Amino acid sequence: MLVRFGDKDLDMRLSNPLHLRAVLEDKRYSKSRIVLLHASYPFSREASYVYLDFGLAIPKLSVHGMISSMKELLELAPLNKVMFSTDGYAFPETFYLGAKKSREVVFSVLRDACIDGDLSVSEAVEAAKDIFARNAIHFYKISPANSVINSHSNLSQNLSGDLDIDVSLVRVMWVDGTGQHRCRAVPKKRFNDVVVKNGVGLGFAAMGFPSHMDGLAEGSGLTTVGETRLVPDLSTLRRIPWNKKDEMVLVDMCVKPGEAWEYCPRDVLRRASKILKDEFDLEMNAGFENEFILLKMLKGEGKEEWVPFDSSPYCSTSAFDAASPVLHEVVDVETG
Repeated sequence: MLVRFGDKDLDMRLSNPLHLRAVLEDKRYSKSRIVLLHASYPFSREASYVYLDFGLAIPKLSVHGMISSMKELLELAPLNKVMFSTDGYAFPETFYLGAKKSREVVFSVLRDACIDGDLSVSEAVEAAKDIFARNAIHFYKISPANSVINSHSNLSQNLSGDLDIDVSLVRVMWVDGTGQHRCRAVPKKRFNDVVVKNGVGLGFAAMGFPSHMDGLAEGSGLTTVGETRLVPDLSTLRRIPWNKKDEMVLVDMCVKPGEAWEYCPRDVLRRASKILKDEFDLEMNAGFENEFILLKMLKGEGKEEWVPFDSSPYCSTSAFDAASPVLHEVVDVETG
């Protein structure tokens, strides 16, 4: 008999959303808006008293699993609390597949509801509009006039009245454990309105990815449970020279406001710098070593080929003589 319990660091028994009842009944959270993701699978029926986003359950489950999960949601959950998402990431196919399967599954479930007499056709149409658009617009307080893009829209058009016309996205950047630069792109207006204060969530596991794959490295000590907040350091906000419509900003990784996560690279550097200063009276200075290769174009027999500028040995003075005009031009640009 084959038995699978999923992630070994996650006790599925504790994932039942009924455990949230005490939180939801607490007056301190009475004004909080709570949404459970992934249809709260496999506890879809138990989650029907809060807002639900069924992304990932569709399209990752079997066809029977997707349909049965959606039916469980709609048996108890109000139609104005169930929301669509593709849960797509990285690859465009995931967005397409999520949208395609969601339409097929919701159609199948609503069609059966009409056949069984639970809904009229007009009610099913309204339910589909709620699930695929209106519920999310209401929950996330989205202004359709500023957000909906139709087939005639120019994707580069400024869709928000108070958004800087020349900046569209801000890249929230961090360096992972392998030294790779990674980022999340946030619309400029949302960056100003939300991210500056609250940051952006990042799962703990993301800092345990090796350089060759997007998966948790064995022995990293990190798990797929929990997240850190990427809080921007506005003193590092810069326009990206090669993409004038984007800005970039470095972040601190925090577990709560003002408290750095122990694996935050910038905080690790701060702690190391403090030790060097306090114990050894040393200060670190960082710089860049610019390395490049000069190429030249050779033409012959109807072909063009880029080849090394010269074939001289390491640090040859003759090579510097030959490349002197180019090197002086580089220096003039950097110092000018």
